[in-house]
Amino acid sequence: MRRTILTTALIMTLVTTIDAQDVIYEKEDSIFIENVVEDLKREEFSDKGKLLLAIADKFIGQEYIAGTLENGPDEPLYISCSKLDCTTLIELVLAIGITIDKNNSSFNDVCNELEMLRYRNGKRSGYRVHHQDLMGGTITITTKNDKRQ
Repeated sequence: MRRTILTTALIMTLVTTIDAQDVIYEKEDSIFIENVVEDLKREEFSDKGKLLLAIADKFIGQEYIAGTLENGPDEPLYISCSKLDCTTLIELVLAIGITIDKNNSSFNDVCNELEMLRYRNGKRSGYRVHHQDLMGGTITITTKNDKRQ
């Protein structure tokens, strides 16, 4: 019980605003993401699949935590690089990949891409795109007209 209260208090202190969006993360997460982006922007990848694999490799060894996004209809944008489930890993890898593909590099850029991936039309209005939705169609990482399927 005490651990839950302390965890809740810690999370509440980490809420910040990025482009008027409520985001929950730890400083280490933003540093990790920006380092991954900077490291991989320097490399040449023959295709986007190899880029995504290189991003995913950066998360090897991180802890698996089920249900990390079960926060209700008004959930803030939650980002953790150390506690991931299957969905949050896929979303984060894709968001970082799209950010790199657009030649952007900030944590804020990744947050914006993550929000577009995670929520229908990028709007946190109670409906989150689920893993089955992502896997049901093709996902194209492109900057041309910013079309994603």
